[in-house]
Amino acid sequence: MRKKYSISFGLGFCLLGLIPALPLYGQSIEPVAEEPSDSIEIVHTFLHEHAVEYSVEPAVSSVQESLKKAITDESDAITDHPLSTTQDTAASAAGAPVVPADTLARDKDYPRYTLEEYRYAEAPRYTILGDLPYRQTHLRPIPAVLTGMVVAGVVTGIHLYQTNAWWSDQERSFHLDVDWGYAAQVDKVGHFYAGYLASYVGYEAFIASGFSPGVAGWFGPIFGLSYQTYVEIEDGFSQFGFDLTDQVANTLGPLFFGLQHYIPALQNAKFKWSFWPNDEYEEGLRDGHSKIIIDDYNGQTVWFSLKMGNILPESLGWPKWLRLAGGYGTYNVDRFDEQNVLLQPQQRFFVALDYDLVELMPDLGKFGNWIVQTADYLRFPAPALQLEPELKFYLVWPVVF
Repeated sequence: MRKKYSISFGLGFCLLGLIPALPLYGQSIEPVAEEPSDSIEIVHTFLHEHAVEYSVEPAVSSVQESLKKAITDESDAITDHPLSTTQDTAASAAGAPVVPADTLARDKDYPRYTLEEYRYAEAPRYTILGDLPYRQTHLRPIPAVLTGMVVAGVVTGIHLYQTNAWWSDQERSFHLDVDWGYAAQVDKVGHFYAGYLASYVGYEAFIASGFSPGVAGWFGPIFGLSYQTYVEIEDGFSQFGFDLTDQVANTLGPLFFGLQHYIPALQNAKFKWSFWPNDEYEEGLRDGHSKIIIDDYNGQTVWFSLKMGNILPESLGWPKWLRLAGGYGTYNVDRFDEQNVLLQPQQRFFVALDYDLVELMPDLGKFGNWIVQTADYLRFPAPALQLEPELKFYLVWPVVF
């Protein structure tokens, strides 16, 4: 039953990728007529080449005059159409190609943000396709379908990965649970960060599909919360149970991401994640889990990173690319002592330097800049001072020599 349900989930998420394109179903594309002068030239050449053969030389002038009159009448009708603009007449008079009126109307109805407007924490913001977002939602069929399918494929892959690690052969009736103490609450912080990051992924996918930032600012967090809720429901049908405290964290992460789009001051704060494998995880696995990176809580640190260059007065000269972060981690999770007794997880607190990659890295092109922007949700090795359980300095945490 569990395997059948997993396959159905995967197919369902693949179909979700087609949803953004549904409003386009049934729409037609109007053909663009040839220029009148081109039509006359073609007919003129044809008639003169075959005039002797068909003995229609006397009728050439009459046919040309009729064609000119018909095309002129049609051009007048197009000019009088509600979608026509004065730019059409001016361009035609100047001998320049005339842009179809419906194209001009679309450009007017869906203007884009400017480089000065589309910013985040006072730094440039980039999109996966490299162009600036629309001010109003204007669905783009091909990007919408492709982006939806890619996101659906990634989510399905993660689902299968988690199924094999957590839920395989663990099916039970749905039940609730509260496991607040597990992993010294780093598990809860991880749920927060996962919902926060999933909201970013959703936001970027909606922007690429033609949604405006205002709409994507809501739909992104909804996507993040939906996926995290799905994971928690799957836990509800396993031995772990639907953890109410996990679900609170699942909700707060997307909520914070959404608020950042409406409260600019919050954009100076960013949650990040770092990881470095360690021997502690090799010594014990949580019951019911296969080995999986996101269960290695001993190697994880979740960071609350502040862009101090925007917070402090400019007179202090704090670099925009240098951030200050507070980190939270744990150790002794799922670890046993020499007598095979399970140890009690302990908390770790850090204060550390961090990088703002968007400010630090040079211009790498449209797609390259977006990759840098996305990578900035990870914290890369940098000096850190551990405050608990003991005061200790690390040169490039989380790397430990």
